[in-house]
Amino acid sequence: MKTKLFENTKITAYYLWEYTKFDNALNLWHCAEDIAYYFEINDLLTFQQVLQITQSSKHETQYIDFIRNIAFRIHICTGCNNALHNWYIAERVIFNHECLVALLEVTNIYRRIRNGDDTITQNIRSEWIRKLLT
Repeated sequence: MKTKLFENTKITAYYLWEYTKFDNALNLWHCAEDIAYYFEINDLLTFQQVLQITQSSKHETQYIDFIRNIAFRIHICTGCNNALHNWYIAERVIFNHECLVALLEVTNIYRRIRNGDDTITQNIRSEWIRKLLT
């Protein structure tokens, strides 16, 4: 399970780097963990649940709130104050199939940790998320 957590977080962080061009790998790693945590606390555990949001109108409140939350996390981790830029990056991350699958894998591992089915919290680099899951 450690390897699965590591590899999927790495994939997500890679795409965040590719889209943001931000040069702090640890911050991007924390961003990937934070987005997965956001998915977990909002019970977005399956591809179909995310697809239901992303296939809705871009003017619906649910879609706007979803992308805004991800864009905010990107802003926090990269320090980029351009809200529109962060919004587009959030959409690119979510609409990238490989990245979304990796995020959902991490999300489901977080759910197992929260439920007490797994004890690999030491492999989560963000101390804040580690504390929230236990």
